[in-house]
Amino acid sequence: MDRKEWKLRRISKDITLTEIANSIYCSVSLLSKFENDKADMKQKKIEQYKEYIINKGVV
Repeated sequence: MDRKEWKLRRISKDITLTEIANSIYCSVSLLSKFENDKADMKQKKIEQYKEYIINKGVV
């Protein structure tokens, strides 16, 4: 999936950037820029971002 697809998946699950930022210890600004192809993140942060979206709502 590309960044836009991840963003849509996040939004469809009602996950805020603030929620992810607090969980993976980065700024909301960085996440927003990442989702909109304005900035890059380290691979570990990208993995944490994706894991949060995948696992949110899973019991």
